[in-house]
Amino acid sequence: FVPLLLESKFPKAVNAAAYPGTQQIPALQAMLALLAPKLLGKRRVSHVADLCNDEGAGLFAGLNVLPKTTYATDYSYRTERGMNEQFVDSLVEHMSLPEPPLSFNLDFHAIPFRGEKAALENHWVPKRHRGEPAVMAFVAQESQRRVMCYATANVLREECDAMVVRFVDHWKKRTGHYPARLLFDSRATTYAQLNELNQRHIGFITIRRRGTAMVQRMRTLPASQWQHCQITQAKGKRRSARFFEETLSLDGYDGPVRQIVFDGLGHESPTFLLTNDLPEPLTSRGVIETYASRNHIEHSLGEKITFFHLDCLCSEVRLNVDFDLTLTVAAAMLYQRLASRLKGFTESTPQKI
Repeated sequence: FVPLLLESKFPKAVNAAAYPGTQQIPALQAMLALLAPKLLGKRRVSHVADLCNDEGAGLFAGLNVLPKTTYATDYSYRTERGMNEQFVDSLVEHMSLPEPPLSFNLDFHAIPFRGEKAALENHWVPKRHRGEPAVMAFVAQESQRRVMCYATANVLREECDAMVVRFVDHWKKRTGHYPARLLFDSRATTYAQLNELNQRHIGFITIRRRGTAMVQRMRTLPASQWQHCQITQAKGKRRSARFFEETLSLDGYDGPVRQIVFDGLGHESPTFLLTNDLPEPLTSRGVIETYASRNHIEHSLGEKITFFHLDCLCSEVRLNVDFDLTLTVAAAMLYQRLASRLKGFTESTPQKI
């Protein structure tokens, strides 16, 4: 990873973020020391204790040995959100992304807390199928390369609806242009926020929350109003689906929006997609396939979070969660650089590599 760290201008990113440091452990050495266990993929419950006397790990960080657990915790809470944001922005500048404007997959991820009762908000944890005390993280992945370009764990429940617009404004400030298209699910934002995206001329494809009346209406449609097509899913698998397209109005959204309802891809009820046909209109089949690819991206995100041991807040190494997520973004970028150099492994997960 050392050549990849130099290639990604990691020292420059640490300096740009103005991370704290001391004479004994400067900022660069501190960041490398905390990044090393991430790159090894060791579970956080024991990774510092296993490595703290390892001379090789110390050499990687430019130290004699790695600092111990207390230092890792204390250091993480000396960092601030602005530092983490600047650090990720600096790393993204040196990733080989496609030409802008780019498309992004946006997703929320609840990081559950499994220790004693904590003063945290309850969020829905899909793996457990119930609400639990958790920290809500928001992540933006570039759709083609699947690079995590933005991540924050400083999200309260009342702020969730605004995170999509907050991300596009951040991207505009950093790059000078808005993203071309965003993909996200129905829980990510509201119709009013969709209107904000449309006014900024940003394309979106999102699932609409389906009510009983909506599903019943689709089931009573005559068969002649449904159209049929072949959908290509992950790994080239093709499935037959039927779809119904219409234009409608939404509360809080100015103007018409295109709705595509499709059925036959493994769900009991039909799925409702909304799109504003920006930056260019897609065929109904194109809209369905574009959104279907998001499932593969979501799976990739889940694997990264598990491999980089960000899926639990109960650990001997208690890190500031936003800082921990930032380290995860950096580690994932380095693994993607490594994968791009291994023939046949470009799309492989960190665990496979």
